[in-house]
Amino acid sequence: ISEALDDTATLAWARISGSYLEPDPAAAVAMNEEALRLARLAGDHWNAGNILYNLGDRFRGAGDMVRAELLYRESVLAFRSSGDQDIIAFPIGNLGRIAFARGDDAAAQAAFEESIAITSAANNRSAVADWHVQLARVALRRGDHAQAYTSVALCVQTFLDVWNMEALADTLVIAADLARLVDDAVRAATLLGAAEQIY
Repeated sequence: ISEALDDTATLAWARISGSYLEPDPAAAVAMNEEALRLARLAGDHWNAGNILYNLGDRFRGAGDMVRAELLYRESVLAFRSSGDQDIIAFPIGNLGRIAFARGDDAAAQAAFEESIAITSAANNRSAVADWHVQLARVALRRGDHAQAYTSVALCVQTFLDVWNMEALADTLVIAADLARLVDDAVRAATLLGAAEQIY
């Protein structure tokens, strides 16, 4: 229908929506790339940012961190052009994940803190907690137990409040690592046991 109406913006949405159902990764990427071309043709900066973010996730999942990083950076620029200053927290945060994976803790921490600031201003509690989980991972690796504890405590309470059990279990595993690092083996075992029950 959108093709018949020459509605490129709607056609871009149709292409990216279809990509979520496409089992062949290469075909899904091709659908996203076509959606990106159409979104740019329609001058739809927000949708272009969304597609770039989705492509970044796909390449990061496939282990191509170089391509994923470029796509996330383009996504930030596209979202900024659209005027949506809140959603850039997500590609910025994923740039932090890439930095963390390559061992650049300073860049990872800066990215996660920026994402926390943006999502806090938007009053998105779940997203704030999600980025605090990542910040806790960085803090643990840097030996900053105080920051790790602060982030973990916030995450546990938030995930309980919003009843996100999978995220809570992941956070309890980090809390167990923190307990182990301060030689509290009993607490570490208790936390791992709680996480296992949730999983």
